[in-house]
Amino acid sequence: YLSPFGGLWWLVTNVSVTILLHVFEKGSQLWLGLWAEGRIFPGMPPYVYLLVYGALIVLSAVCVALREVQFALGSARPMWTLHENALRHVIAAPMSYFDTTPSGRIINRFTGDIQDLDFLLPLMFNQHVNMSFVLVASVITVLIAAPWFVLVVVIVYG
Repeated sequence: YLSPFGGLWWLVTNVSVTILLHVFEKGSQLWLGLWAEGRIFPGMPPYVYLLVYGALIVLSAVCVALREVQFALGSARPMWTLHENALRHVIAAPMSYFDTTPSGRIINRFTGDIQDLDFLLPLMFNQHVNMSFVLVASVITVLIAAPWFVLVVVIVYG
């Protein structure tokens, strides 16, 4: 399934951008928390804190945009391939199929299935990848905040 998306190159860049996105998101949350507690660089002017926080937010937004464009462009290729295969099979059907099946039913079924593939499959795949990284990032955050939690994870999943 990945080869029409762009193969290994697409996967590596998508994973890299998604990791960067979560690093910037968690980094902005951490920066905001440390700033609120006054634990980093006491005496620094507030605009510096705002600049760093703003830069982390902008970098997160850039990563989101890159990932969405990559998914849109990547999902267009496999959907085009599936559309071509479906069209080829419909056109190759025997003439008796077209005599007994109304053309409206063929068109409606064909366009409905292709629409579902074009919109739902990439959306679900994108959400799956994002939620997987959210889960991993959350576990890493918990492990950093409470290292003793490793013991609980080992007992539960060990």
